[in-house]
Amino acid sequence: MRPTLIRQTPRSRLYHKRDDLWIIPRGSAYVRMRSPVADETARAAVLTQLVTSLVEESLSKYSYDAALAGLDYSLGTDTSGVLLAVSGYSDKLPLLASVVIDKLKAFEIDQKEFEIVHDRLVRAYKNARLANPSGLADAEVRRFTRQRYWTWDERLEALQGAFSPLLSPHTSPA
Repeated sequence: MRPTLIRQTPRSRLYHKRDDLWIIPRGSAYVRMRSPVADETARAAVLTQLVTSLVEESLSKYSYDAALAGLDYSLGTDTSGVLLAVSGYSDKLPLLASVVIDKLKAFEIDQKEFEIVHDRLVRAYKNARLANPSGLADAEVRRFTRQRYWTWDERLEALQGAFSPLLSPHTSPA
């Protein structure tokens, strides 16, 4: 059985699907925070990825406890902005979502965390060329089918010039 659309507005859609099999009070929420500058250039795409990675890094001390409590979240980027997915027991889901969103809103750069995340991304971009052939083929398909796509080399070049003071203006509201 498919989820039922409960409410639709120009900015959101709300679905509901009851768990008739296991009767476990679990839920999931997906939030897309749109930004016209998130993927405007390779540099902007890299800065957006750095911000989401830094927020995840700063929340890592809560992630383990949340996972033990049956909660999970992920924060990522796409061409339209930032994606947040939270899932777990429905009574604590709003709390987890608000913690992550509050961390995004009050984003502050820790230099040590920045260096760790920056180095991790540099290695990931360099190693992307060494991926298995099907992964490389998927990347080429995305490059040809998307209106805007930044190659690993373009992202690596943009990342090489990224340093922590660049993130503050990138995260501030226009």
